[in-house]
Amino acid sequence: MSTLESDFCKFEGPDSGMVTCIKLGVEWPPPEKINLNGTEYERVRMSQLTDEQAGGMTHVARGAMYTPTPDNRDLN
Repeated sequence: MSTLESDFCKFEGPDSGMVTCIKLGVEWPPPEKINLNGTEYERVRMSQLTDEQAGGMTHVARGAMYTPTPDNRDLN
């Protein structure tokens, strides 16, 4: 798979928000765990669209949702 400009990661917790994979410096599919500003997050959901499916759609973007790992959930 390749990373598209619209691929994004959404974070819930202390660093809540959405960031494109390109800005994060990660490829699609994004890793299972990401450390962001000292907080470790784990991926809980991810789009299953292929490159061809996602590339052909103008109003749909692939995304992955992250929540803090169990050790970091009390920071939420």
